[in-house]
Amino acid sequence: MNAAELIAAAWPWLLGVGGLLALFLLWLLVPLTALWCLPVPVVHKLRASACFVGALARAALPKLFGLSAYLVVPLLVRRLSWSAESLARLDGVYGNNWGVNGDKRLWIDPEGTGAGIPLPVSLLDTPEARALCYWCPGEHPRSAKARRAWLTRNRCTNLSLQLGKPWPTGPKQAWGDIDTEKSRPGWVLFEQGGLYHLHGCLALGGRVLRISFGYKLGKLRDRTFPRVPPTIVPASLPRRGDPEAAAAQDLFLSAEAKAEIAAIVRHVGA
Repeated sequence: MNAAELIAAAWPWLLGVGGLLALFLLWLLVPLTALWCLPVPVVHKLRASACFVGALARAALPKLFGLSAYLVVPLLVRRLSWSAESLARLDGVYGNNWGVNGDKRLWIDPEGTGAGIPLPVSLLDTPEARALCYWCPGEHPRSAKARRAWLTRNRCTNLSLQLGKPWPTGPKQAWGDIDTEKSRPGWVLFEQGGLYHLHGCLALGGRVLRISFGYKLGKLRDRTFPRVPPTIVPASLPRRGDPEAAAAQDLFLSAEAKAEIAAIVRHVGA
């Protein structure tokens, strides 16, 4: 086969790869375009853009491994005992910071601080235990099916945390609506210690166009995360959340959490 024939044979593949790359770049342009359209000071737009590039580099490996999770996780889960709390192998890559049995737990608060301590999922197969399994309704959280669903829904969380950054200290500031979420469309840009997190939700009927880009600061530090992970969701279309359920969650915030939210320095406009 001469060079011309080789190029002719490879041309469809090159076009396909080029097309996928172009779509990926367009996908990444969504949060950057949104950022530069928001009423945020230009200096913070520049810093946030640079921060997003770093977050994208750190998130690349978890994203790549995440593609293989659909094949690898079922094999890993199959070998687990009913009492297992984490993956026996490759937990640092395919595991989750909550373990293999999900994040819906019963909590105790022995010191009365309002923070609470999550309990392990019950070993007993009861209706109460099955009711915790919102990600795989009808299953016990310890079942192989529920574990597969949990670890493929939240792919490579532990790897993402390892590639994250130490939690920043100092004041957190925000532009926009800090309560933005799937049940409350809006936008917000958080900054703390030089790290930025853009979160936006645009209502589209029963769904929202959601953006989450940068480092997952949020309005509250997630204390189940030992480090702040990169979050790379240029655009997704999840179902719109329930405003009443979100409001009910806020009622049960601890005094520490409420103080953390109150301390956020909020800006209006650029």
